[in-house]
Amino acid sequence: MIRIKTTLPILVVLFLSYFGYSMGLPLYPALLFDPDKGMLVSSYPQWLRSVLIGFLSAMYPLGQFFGGPLLGKLSDKYGRRNVLLYSLILIIPTYMISAFAINMKNILLFFLGRLTCGLFEGIVVIGTAAMADISDNHKDKVKNFGWLITISSTGYIFGPIVGGLLADSETASWFTYSTPFWLGAWLTVLAWFIVYFLFEESLKTFVTKRIDIPDMLFSLYKPLTRPNLKNVFFANFNLFLCIFFFFSFFPLLLMTQYDFNVTLLGEATGYLSIPICIAPLFFPYLSKHFSPRQIAALAGLILGVFILIILGLDNSMLLFITLLPPGFAIGVSFSYSALMVSDRVAENVQGESLGANQSVLVFAEIVAGVVGGFLAATWVKLPMIIGALTAIFAAVWLIWKVLDPPSSQPDRPFPE
Repeated sequence: MIRIKTTLPILVVLFLSYFGYSMGLPLYPALLFDPDKGMLVSSYPQWLRSVLIGFLSAMYPLGQFFGGPLLGKLSDKYGRRNVLLYSLILIIPTYMISAFAINMKNILLFFLGRLTCGLFEGIVVIGTAAMADISDNHKDKVKNFGWLITISSTGYIFGPIVGGLLADSETASWFTYSTPFWLGAWLTVLAWFIVYFLFEESLKTFVTKRIDIPDMLFSLYKPLTRPNLKNVFFANFNLFLCIFFFFSFFPLLLMTQYDFNVTLLGEATGYLSIPICIAPLFFPYLSKHFSPRQIAALAGLILGVFILIILGLDNSMLLFITLLPPGFAIGVSFSYSALMVSDRVAENVQGESLGANQSVLVFAEIVAGVVGGFLAATWVKLPMIIGALTAIFAAVWLIWKVLDPPSSQPDRPFPE
């Protein structure tokens, strides 16, 4: 069943959120490696800049790691709409902090801006929970989750491209590296008005238990210990680790090996999002013949193998051709990792459980950023090699350690 007053506002806000966030992604290498307009003086050695790129990439997900489950839990009690409105209003000043930090060449302030932006980001968890709320069966859920991937990936296509153009003074003389972050703040203002005026509450049953802060903080990660979810979360962590090793350090590879500037980095990141965006078109066919677990395992195998192939190339044209299969696999992995979790829990804990899955995702992003920075300081390809191996391991784990619940079959109701 499609509920336009819930679905359309969530998808529009999700697009604006991913568009705003992804505008800054191609700037990270330039912010730390550009000797003229960057944030570090030229005396910093290259290995230290590589490490700092990793830490910078980890700031946003570090905030999400703590904020995602909390916002998901709160949305189970107070409703998706109310919590999302507070989330968006708090994000606006975080973009402004990042913009001021770039103008001031204050890297610590920039780190703070990225950290707090992730902390208050609730659209992914709340949007996924809202889509689960309005799904009557597994087939509907596959379709709705596919829309989430399509729209977020579309934001990833255009965000880096626009961000690269807005940061390039050759596009307009008054553009600087801070311009994309100013636009991100205004887009968040627009998203708030869309939710306020257009979003219809999707939650059917509100949690009525009084919130106890210590108990709530403990219960945020309770889904991680559930027997039917532990192996799924472990597999998802390894899939996400590969994805974020790749996302975090592929632009650095393009900059150091292929001499890409900030505009080309944005275009390359946008190009990678095209197969992620079209992947949901194949979800109905995949779900008709395979379970989410089998599909996620296949995606992990494709992802790992093709990243290793990409790293063996030295031709930019071949590089862009071979980006298509891993991009498709990333789109599949994001959606079916959430489906595996959602299919195993009841309706009244969708926000809590999907929030825990979001924390697994962002924890993988944190690990990829911090550990990958040190690995990249040794060899720029090393983080992506390790990532490819973790994706292959995740595929094996899903095949041998995870069982399919009855609800993962098409047209089955949710588990009670």
